[in-house]
Amino acid sequence: MSIVVLVEFVWLLSSRYEFTRMQTLDALEALLKNAGFVLECEDLVIVALDRARSAGSGIADNLVAALGERAGCTTTMTFDRNAAKRIPGMQLLK
Repeated sequence: MSIVVLVEFVWLLSSRYEFTRMQTLDALEALLKNAGFVLECEDLVIVALDRARSAGSGIADNLVAALGERAGCTTTMTFDRNAAKRIPGMQLLK
């Protein structure tokens, strides 16, 4: 599964099926445990999942931050106030 599809999957669970943030994170964790399931950048997805659980923030925002870090960015700009407050390395773009 590509990262783009993963983010769409997370959005679908929360918006269409009304999963809570924790239910969505649990579903994603179940996918990671399935040996027959392949995720693009699985190591970054695991980092993003762990950070989302500990910081009380969204998986997509944490994935964006992790991708930025991998690319060598020291700061990732965001319009999301919650992400800027909760995710290390994210800064609010005003």
